[in-house]
Amino acid sequence: MNITRFSLAAAFASSVLLTGANGQTTATTAPVGFVTVGITAGTSVTAPWAAVLIGSISAWVYHGASCLMRKLKIDDPLDAFAVHGACGFWGCIAVGLFATKEYAYCGAPNNGAV
Repeated sequence: MNITRFSLAAAFASSVLLTGANGQTTATTAPVGFVTVGITAGTSVTAPWAAVLIGSISAWVYHGASCLMRKLKIDDPLDAFAVHGACGFWGCIAVGLFATKEYAYCGAPNNGAV
């Protein structure tokens, strides 16, 4: 369920972000949000509200990384770094920020993890 919430939030944020940047909405505006991988690492340990927040932030991370690659004139026609590198890194950071004890798998009940 978190992946669905994440995807919707990322698609909405991508649409808002890219529409504001370009002044127009295209067929590729919303699907960009669906390919971000920011929730993959934390899908089982984050609350639904956190999945929405992670998805929204992932859209900004994707857009920033994509613009940076173009500015640095690095050829990445599929935006593989922006999607998998930058959003994947953000997803790993997001696990540490948004993981909840109720959803985390701990070895012992009171071992202090998470």
